[in-house]
Amino acid sequence: MKLAAPIIEDILLHLVNISISQSKYPQCWKVSKIIPHHKKGDRTNGENCRPVSNIVFVSKIVESAVFKQVFENFTQNNLWHPNHHGFRPGHSTVTALAQLQNIWIEAAEKRKLTAALLLDLSAAFDVLDHGILLEKLELYGLSGSSITWFKSYLEDRYQHVMVESSLSNPLSVGSQGVPEGSLFCQLCFLLFYNDFPVTREVGESSIC
Repeated sequence: MKLAAPIIEDILLHLVNISISQSKYPQCWKVSKIIPHHKKGDRTNGENCRPVSNIVFVSKIVESAVFKQVFENFTQNNLWHPNHHGFRPGHSTVTALAQLQNIWIEAAEKRKLTAALLLDLSAAFDVLDHGILLEKLELYGLSGSSITWFKSYLEDRYQHVMVESSLSNPLSVGSQGVPEGSLFCQLCFLLFYNDFPVTREVGESSIC
């Protein structure tokens, strides 16, 4: 694609523009090939594998264009929650731990009791609910055409699972989950969990 860029860049630009202007994500780009990557434990247990999606390369260009527009809009309008450290420039597990340490030290200096409730988000991409995400996008003020594009991107997705040289029949993804391994899944995660730190009782602090 990089070698052919001078020849096909106008065509790719047209595909990006027509997808956004028509609020439609082509069905042929919604089929992913899932290659399990071992994370930990028993290799014969499927739950110990991370499902990385091998998606259509051209679709990544459209995803990147939409990602940039939405991310910059949230950044310029200060819509990202300051306690959200995932998939943001200048943020990481290190900054999250540093913030937690500061909270605990301040509480100790004020002779307050401190407790931590840690939630496992290792399968967060798989359980992301499409309907809830679209409702949140509306609350954040995204236009109707933008929400329609997101809906088109999320719905009617299919995936094959490939283990060594064996490829399964296509399976419907359903109304949950985003294709892990794509740039856009990070944005969907951010948008879905951005309000998570504020769903707490007064006097508590939440970090995501």
